[in-house]
Amino acid sequence: MVLKIIRIIISFYLLETCLCFIREINKGNRKEQKLENGIIRKTLEQSIYGDIIDLNYYYINLYLGKNKKKQSFLLDTGSGITSIPCKPYCNQCGQHINSYIYINENQIIHCDNEKCSSVESNCDKNIKKEDNYCSFEIYYSEKSVIKGFYFNELINFAKKDLNNFDKYIPIGCTIYEDNLFYTQKVDGIMGLCNNGNNFINTLYKYGKINNNIFSLCFGQKGGYTSIDKIETKYHKEKISYINIDKESIYYNIYINKINIKNNNRSIVVFNNITYYAIIDSGLTLTNMPKSIANNIINYIKDICKDGKCGILYHHKEFDLCYKFNSLEHLNYVVDNIWPNISFYINNNYYEYVWRPSQYIFKFNENNEIIGCIGFIKNRANIFNLGASWMIGHDIIFDNENNRIGFAEADCNEISNNEEEDMEKPLFNNEDYINIFENKFEKRLFIFYILVIFILFLIILIFCFCIFNLRRGKKCLFLNVKTNVENDFIEHNFKDFKNDNDINEQFNNRFSTFIEMKNK
Repeated sequence: MVLKIIRIIISFYLLETCLCFIREINKGNRKEQKLENGIIRKTLEQSIYGDIIDLNYYYINLYLGKNKKKQSFLLDTGSGITSIPCKPYCNQCGQHINSYIYINENQIIHCDNEKCSSVESNCDKNIKKEDNYCSFEIYYSEKSVIKGFYFNELINFAKKDLNNFDKYIPIGCTIYEDNLFYTQKVDGIMGLCNNGNNFINTLYKYGKINNNIFSLCFGQKGGYTSIDKIETKYHKEKISYINIDKESIYYNIYINKINIKNNNRSIVVFNNITYYAIIDSGLTLTNMPKSIANNIINYIKDICKDGKCGILYHHKEFDLCYKFNSLEHLNYVVDNIWPNISFYINNNYYEYVWRPSQYIFKFNENNEIIGCIGFIKNRANIFNLGASWMIGHDIIFDNENNRIGFAEADCNEISNNEEEDMEKPLFNNEDYINIFENKFEKRLFIFYILVIFILFLIILIFCFCIFNLRRGKKCLFLNVKTNVENDFIEHNFKDFKNDNDINEQFNNRFSTFIEMKNK
């Protein structure tokens, strides 16, 4: 009876497991039929690392080549080159987070290669060298320089990325870097500016993504990015889109009003004057026209007089800082005293609220608790909206439709301050395989455990039966005694009252009894 029950349980579980596998395969097939160009995709967030105070930039990790070697890339919406140092060609490169990637001669792109025409290179400027490499030389506003050439490489967004993307993408090999590029920890740079050569556009051009769109959501520490499809689950408001100039290489917007307000008072810094602004994630602090920055600073100083915001503190990197007695005091000032700064964009179409928790940066210096504003004055009459301005908002760069979207968001929600391989696959060529691994293999594991337990139970019952048989008793659950054994025990052991005596005599008499029966 027990064996029948066990067989029924095993048969039922095997049937259910097979049905589960068939259901998930069918789900995968249904998903595959709905997707474009025969490519199965699953868009997920990609973790962003970095901050304003310690690193002065934000970056993500990519995995390059067939061996998926990790490399880190600074996120820069103000430039278009994506490049990292590589062996054995780098002549002057600094020590970074990861060791250099190695490339061979066959991967190098030359000027006569059609891929060279799709990137920004010296070949377009008729600056050709003897090796005829598709080379570049970029000068940045902070007086840093990188030089190099393009090569073909496989790109993955996670080490376990299952997309198996077999098309090589042009990416820069840095052979010379100086100043900040030489000293920074991050390996290279990812150019994301508004032109046809940026990294996302390259992915789109080579079929890696379906939509030429991405977003950046910076927190005080880390953040996340979405590519191909925008993730909205962390948004606090509906996305507001603003059209941009498709001819410009920068993501530019127009600011026509700034308003400052806290619990007690409100002032308009300027109104009905249009200022040109550039969104540049590679810039650490936001740069404002001097007159506007001074008005905001004077307002903050006025509401902080009489020691409400601590003591004024001089810092070489910031235009306004305060020293606090404790972190609790600083948090109180951020939550209750410092004002919101509202930017009205494109004829008041969207109000971008920059909150104190987003523009005040907290750190410890010389054992002092310091809080500083995240903007500085500049001499130009434009706004350079750096990474500090982008904090606390998911900013969507829709290159396909020439527009920028804004939504206040919890950008710290999936941030990770540690340098770990926590990135999720951004693309997935076989989505149903993940389902199979998560569900079917879990069932298979449970099935194995169940089989092992049943085998153990059978062995235990068998051993117990043998033990009882040797004592002349019935087997547990199963009456396996034969009539011969019962007759033998009844006639030969009826005079023994002690079970130990029975066990002692059983082996000696049983064989003799069998021989007598046979005769």
